[in-house]
Amino acid sequence: MTKISKIIAFAKDKRVLIVIGLLALAIALFFEALSIHNETFYKDFVVGSLFPEIIGVVAELLFVYLIFSYIDHNRHQRSILENERRSRSYLRFFIVDLLRNEQILSRCIELNSDFKTFKGDPEKFKFYDFESEFNGKVINTLSTVVQECETESVCNHIRNHVKIDLGAFQAMLPVVSKVSTSHFKLWQRTLYFMSMIASGESTIGNTKKVLARIRSFDKITARQFVIKQRT
Repeated sequence: MTKISKIIAFAKDKRVLIVIGLLALAIALFFEALSIHNETFYKDFVVGSLFPEIIGVVAELLFVYLIFSYIDHNRHQRSILENERRSRSYLRFFIVDLLRNEQILSRCIELNSDFKTFKGDPEKFKFYDFESEFNGKVINTLSTVVQECETESVCNHIRNHVKIDLGAFQAMLPVVSKVSTSHFKLWQRTLYFMSMIASGESTIGNTKKVLARIRSFDKITARQFVIKQRT
């Protein structure tokens, strides 16, 4: 959401309008009451009593509004991050499925010894949001390796797993839409390329495109959200 749209949403909030209305009333009384009533009334009632009372109410309402806005904002952010992590777990499946292929994993280990961690247990790749740099290395290496290992066996492995996962990925669209527009657009493109894989069209080329979208998903999260390492 842009700064302008945030300001518009803030201005439309009924609680803000009430506070602004009371403040406007206080200011109007402060400047206009003297011309309507005599000076004694103005000093004793308006300046000495009514004006401070309204300012006090405005201050209290503003304080309560800020507290509840802070709580609501935190709750909303937590909900967004939960949806992002649910979506991320499905993208992780795609990478783990690639690591399950012996030919792909063996070549990855030759290029990067970090991949030895996944030998015998590809599930060890967690795709955590706070490990964006490591995720990038894994994805980039896989993208290189699938190009090198373009055999019928590898292509069948990828297609079979994509056919199994495609329905689940499609069902996640409503969840991803609650994360951000950028994440949602990437998910749509990811689904398109996965559909191409499932139909047998340019399996390796579309696999590389899916990996590129997964990497972009991770980068967008790192840019948009404050990520804390989970223990």
